[in-house]
Amino acid sequence: MQCQKKEITLKHRAATYKRLKTMTTTNIKQFEIGKSYSVHSVCNWDCVWTFKVISRTTSTITLKDRKGEKKTCRINKKLTSYDNVESVMPMGSYSFAPILRADNL
Repeated sequence: MQCQKKEITLKHRAATYKRLKTMTTTNIKQFEIGKSYSVHSVCNWDCVWTFKVISRTTSTITLKDRKGEKKTCRINKKLTSYDNVESVMPMGSYSFAPILRADNL
């Protein structure tokens, strides 16, 4: 029974790796320089944060908030591979942290 479970787990890992490996940047919704993206608070829907993308690399983006503060955020590869939309956590990683997605214009 345990061998069968290990075999299924290995097949699942191999399939996930293959999917991630074959995924190209052309089918992923990406952040674009100069555009503004917004995200709502989990606790209060009326609270909205808006960020403008100043620059980007393949793995990071630089954001500017409404106060003019600049933040460099790493693109979360796990969330991006889940639904093919680039995602970052501009306020850090915690349980109710807002997740900024490239499809939230």
